[in-house]
Amino acid sequence: MGMPVRQFTGDEIQAANTVFQAQAAEPVKRKTLAPLPKRTTTIVGGRAKWKQAWVDLLREKGASHTVTFAFNNPISVDGARQRFGKFLQQLDRALLGPRYAKKPDRRTFAVAFAENITSNIHLHAVFAVAPEHQDRFLSDADEIWKKLFPGGDVQIKAIDDLAGAVDYMTKHTSHTSVFDSQILSTEFQRSAST
Repeated sequence: MGMPVRQFTGDEIQAANTVFQAQAAEPVKRKTLAPLPKRTTTIVGGRAKWKQAWVDLLREKGASHTVTFAFNNPISVDGARQRFGKFLQQLDRALLGPRYAKKPDRRTFAVAFAENITSNIHLHAVFAVAPEHQDRFLSDADEIWKKLFPGGDVQIKAIDDLAGAVDYMTKHTSHTSVFDSQILSTEFQRSAST
């Protein structure tokens, strides 16, 4: 029995899209800027702000690894979302023990984006795995995924360029599709009040 998945209403999605579009339409003030650091994108506008917000959040959460989850079989976006949630639950069970649900502050944080949702669907994710759990994460992740989705593949890499990882993870995501393709680990965790 899986954790309930929060479904966004059409009104919530429309409200979020309206806010995003308003931010993207804000005029850009021109001023003289200091030279940009190496490997910084000079894109101006809502999409760059959106990506930078992900970089900031993931840096704050301690992003450590990128993970690509391949299904190698037909699956819907909802099916992919459910499998990702089950993976996170089983990973936290392996890392934190059978009472992992009682330790919300220690659970693994991750965000994934579904790609190629009409053909060869797969997930690109960034994980924030605590340093003391990284060896276990690296040794158990593939086995957990293959139990959930035989024939599936997992590719894990340590992050050396967080902005590049976010750029790659969101490369096929537009502001109109973001709410359909984004998956947060917190969707599968009960709140402290329940």
